[in-house]
Amino acid sequence: MDNVIKPPDDSTPPGGIRLEVTVHPGAEQRSLDGVYDLDLDRVPGQKGELRVLVTEEQLKELVARGYEVRRLKSYPVEPLDKSLIMDDETAVGAVERQLEGLRQKGEA
Repeated sequence: MDNVIKPPDDSTPPGGIRLEVTVHPGAEQRSLDGVYDLDLDRVPGQKGELRVLVTEEQLKELVARGYEVRRLKSYPVEPLDKSLIMDDETAVGAVERQLEGLRQKGEA
């Protein structure tokens, strides 16, 4: 696994990249509590590590704080596909269908 931080090259997408990494206690930093101070998007891993989505600068900050960081995957930062965005009418309809199912279960 390649854990070396590489500078962006010509193939870097115009919007930049985000890195999916796992953060583990390091030799200098035994507790993951300090990661919470960085306000990163994170989820607990199955083995006590934290999975986070970070910029290259945030990754460098984690390493500077003494954490062990393992890079898993890179994602280009790009605009959201417009087909994934609901208009208000569609969103209200989706919520009403879910609530209707709950109402029917509650009445039974």
